[in-house]
Amino acid sequence: MINTSLLNPLNKNAIVIRHSDRDHMQPNQIYQPLNEVGRQNACILGEKLRGFKKYAFFSSPVDRCIETNECIMKGIFQDDIRKQISISNILGEPGPYVVVRKQNAFKQFGCHTVVTKQIAHESLEGIRPTEEGAKILVDYVLEEMNKAEDETLLIFVTHDAIVAPTIFELTGEKFNKEHWPEFIDGFAIVNSGSEFKVIRNGEFFDLRKF
Repeated sequence: MINTSLLNPLNKNAIVIRHSDRDHMQPNQIYQPLNEVGRQNACILGEKLRGFKKYAFFSSPVDRCIETNECIMKGIFQDDIRKQISISNILGEPGPYVVVRKQNAFKQFGCHTVVTKQIAHESLEGIRPTEEGAKILVDYVLEEMNKAEDETLLIFVTHDAIVAPTIFELTGEKFNKEHWPEFIDGFAIVNSGSEFKVIRNGEFFDLRKF
């Protein structure tokens, strides 16, 4: 679960997270809803995110990401209030790293191998380099942050194959099968005065310029 301790309710904050827990998926399977643990954990995260004046919710089109946002809402608002969720293909299907949707390296190698090869700067069929894909995602998040009012938390729910290479570009943290983003883990971008900072695992990083 993402570390929320350094978020500041007086400023604009965005979190970009992997969806919550789901059951095992078959190769090339796309849709899989959350399991009961996933629903509970997303609600717990919502409870940790209380205290902001306003909220904005963004999701991959995939069911488990939308459901993660819905459960986070329950944790924040403690009732059945439903806020609008903005759906974006930058957050999934295909996401910022996939150029060719029907034929790309994910179908050949699978998620872990593709991300490992991306981080090693290997050229992959139908896949953008990490720097290009991360720029697309970060630009999208910053654009939405600039539209938002102060004291707003923006919540972006996406996938591990998007979170992992983006964290690598922002912090230098490398991922492989033994070290992988957990469910509802990710990073934050906070507006600290005149500049933006990245938060990962309780540590601040300068937001790099792509």
